[in-house]
Amino acid sequence: MNKRSPLDRHKQIRARLARRLFVVRGWLVLETVWRAAWPVGAMIGAYFALALLGIWEQAPAFVHLAVFGLVLLGGAGILWHRLRRAIWPGDVDARRRLEESGGARHRPIDAVFDAPAMAAGASVLWRRHRDHMAEMAQDLPVKAPRLSLVYEDPRALRAIVLLALFIGALYAGPDAGRRLFQALQPPFGDAPRTVVLDAWLTPPDYTGKSPIVLHGPITANKAHDEAAAPLSAPVGSMLVVRLNGGRQAPVLLAGEDDIPFDTVGTVDHRLEFVLSDPDLSVLEIRQGGRSRALWPLALIPDQPPSISFVGTPTQSRRQAMRLTYVVNDDYGVTDASLTLVPLPEGAQAPGTTSDDRLEIALRGAQTRGEATSLVVYEDLTAHPFAGRLVTAVLSATDAAGQTGKSDALVFRLPERVFSHPVAKELVAIRKDMLVSPARASRETDRIDRVSRALDAYEGDLTVFAALRSAYWRMNSDSSRKAVAEVGEILWETALRLEDGQMSLATRSLRDALDQFEEALEGGEDGLDQATAALEAMMQQFLSQMARQQSETAPMRTDGTQRMQVVGSDMLQQMIRQMRDLAAAGEMDAAKAMLDQLRDIMENASANSMTAEDYERMMAASRAAEALEGLSEDQRTLLNQTSRQTLVNRLREKNGQPQGGFDSLGAKQQGLSQRLGDILQGLGDGGMEVPGGLEQALQAMEDAGRALSEQSGPGAIRGQAEAVRALDEAKGALEQMLEQAMQQMPSGNGLDPLGRPQPGMNTRGFELPDMLDARQVERILEELRQRISNPDLSDEERQYLRRLLRRF
Repeated sequence: MNKRSPLDRHKQIRARLARRLFVVRGWLVLETVWRAAWPVGAMIGAYFALALLGIWEQAPAFVHLAVFGLVLLGGAGILWHRLRRAIWPGDVDARRRLEESGGARHRPIDAVFDAPAMAAGASVLWRRHRDHMAEMAQDLPVKAPRLSLVYEDPRALRAIVLLALFIGALYAGPDAGRRLFQALQPPFGDAPRTVVLDAWLTPPDYTGKSPIVLHGPITANKAHDEAAAPLSAPVGSMLVVRLNGGRQAPVLLAGEDDIPFDTVGTVDHRLEFVLSDPDLSVLEIRQGGRSRALWPLALIPDQPPSISFVGTPTQSRRQAMRLTYVVNDDYGVTDASLTLVPLPEGAQAPGTTSDDRLEIALRGAQTRGEATSLVVYEDLTAHPFAGRLVTAVLSATDAAGQTGKSDALVFRLPERVFSHPVAKELVAIRKDMLVSPARASRETDRIDRVSRALDAYEGDLTVFAALRSAYWRMNSDSSRKAVAEVGEILWETALRLEDGQMSLATRSLRDALDQFEEALEGGEDGLDQATAALEAMMQQFLSQMARQQSETAPMRTDGTQRMQVVGSDMLQQMIRQMRDLAAAGEMDAAKAMLDQLRDIMENASANSMTAEDYERMMAASRAAEALEGLSEDQRTLLNQTSRQTLVNRLREKNGQPQGGFDSLGAKQQGLSQRLGDILQGLGDGGMEVPGGLEQALQAMEDAGRALSEQSGPGAIRGQAEAVRALDEAKGALEQMLEQAMQQMPSGNGLDPLGRPQPGMNTRGFELPDMLDARQVERILEELRQRISNPDLSDEERQYLRRLLRRF
């Protein structure tokens, strides 16, 4: 292995030092240029800082152009002058800087590059000295350039420029890039500046429409498109325009009006303008004689609402007027009302009517822009108009204040028919008093006579006290106010005689339903309280209905009394689901269920059925539900058996062992046992067993035997036959239920609450499934987990608390 000679090693050290000296000399040149150019950099930085602050956008064009030229030409002159006077570094300066950076003494780099003046004599001593210096020089490091300006700028004026740039960047924000770019383009003559324009239309809140973006950023020389399609927006929309840039305040040309912008800051302009003129077809923004934007418009006027009757109002089982109507508006109505004017006695058509009229605000009339059919119940049996022909007109008002009316409809208001003789007499007295208040005092003797007939109303002290109070009130005062108050006493007394506390419970339930509806419309406040009140009133209503039936139901020959089955589970479930739907924000679904609950309550009856009838009906209902589940399970088992049979055929073809049917046989045996239980339940309930069930049981047993014998095809035939027989038996059972219900006293297949009987068709009273309830529970759990996070801010915690209160 050849060793390198001392001469070669010395050459390598010299080459390495030469490269380092080249780099150091470059750093020295950079330091020289930096010290000469820093005033020019400070001047440019100050110019851009003023641009970020928006000075050049407000300054006249000639000032901006003059300063731009001064910075450009003056900076170039200063830089040339300082560079021309600068002392440029040489090779010796580079050597001294490298030696100084490494802390070397005695100038080792010079020794490396020097040579002895005399070749003879002390050559050995010289080589030793050179080698020693070379060892020192080859490890000298190259350090970064020294760019400090402490000596050049002892007052630190450069820091002021940097601070101005920082403040300008904060002030300009996202507009910083545009302002810097504009600073590099000074205006020449009348050349327009770049502007940024944002515009959108915000429709009125009641329309429910989303804002319409009209334009993104545009430049001043961008031509407007006159052939663009017109923008459709509702009348009353708010035009919002923000324009940044330009030297003059822009204006909006809307028809014959010129609307100036409001100037915010320096070059920021803003405008808000309501488009109330339906004939307005073009919007244009001009600035300094230049068109910045132009939009063709097609404003859509708000149409008045329409409302109409759907048939003639009818009477519910609880003597309330049932009114069905259709309301429609392009954006929805806010309220509706019914005006009733009685016809003169003997009149059959609208023509001359009396001056008296009745205005009724219809609940739940708020819609959202589509034709909606609504049903309301109004109990007018206590009103003087009850039993009379009236002219009815519906009115609807939308959010814009426009009103629409229906055609007049003539019908007779429902009138309460009393069966109790004393109640009938009191109602007749009340009607005569209200028809002729001036002669009401003549009815005092009739009231006195009725009150003294204690046997006629079984000595009810409450009735006696009420009648005597009415008598003495009429004796002491015969004014219209007294007549109205006495008429109210007589009406309440007649209701007590007719059906005891049932009328009071009905009225209380109606009030609770109204309060619950108000709580729904008002949001979460008071919803829990209204729900509790509604549940209490519903339970009271059901209790009074059961008590009324127990008092009026006939006795059986064996001494037992006919029983009325009034189940409250469904009603309580509806109330709770209405509350949960409202808490989840599903207001429309909650209101729809509330309408169903009103319909159930208004059509409730006190018809009775025997305990045996009810037991048979419930047994058939349970059997129908069980058969539906059994049929689904049998289909699932049929699919599993078919799949296993197919797999066995494939394994047999491939010479593989086949799978068994033991687990499927156990499942089939369980289904057979379930069907046997259903048959026993029908027998115990006294219901006739459909013939299809016996066939289904036989087919299921055949399928079970085939599975025990490991015969897939045989099991499939038996299971398919069982599914068919189960479906036929279920249909036959439902038909038997329907026929049996038509023979029940309640009639029409409805239970005492006006609902379809168990096992019958449930159209019109569909309850949401439990998915909604589970979804609400998941939301509640998520909210509780989030609010327990200690890192939440106060605003987030308050927001989550509001959500929890809503649920």
